[in-house]
Amino acid sequence: MKFELTSDIHMDIQRERGWKWEPKAELLLVAGDVCNSHRQWGSCLKEIAAKYQQVAVCFGNHDFYSTWRLTVTQEDAIAHM
Repeated sequence: MKFELTSDIHMDIQRERGWKWEPKAELLLVAGDVCNSHRQWGSCLKEIAAKYQQVAVCFGNHDFYSTWRLTVTQEDAIAHM
């Protein structure tokens, strides 16, 4: 199985720029910073995950340590995926 490794994709910003995600493998490993916005985090990850057989995510500073962590836990974010 081939895998693709990426980080700091900030999908909310990429969406605004019209960037298209093109998979190059079956498995994606995201090493943090899926999105800057807690309101869009789940939809950003779902959009990416729909293109792969499997996706593994490690929370980055923009995913977890931003100000939204005061209202949303990691468990809450995962539950809304």
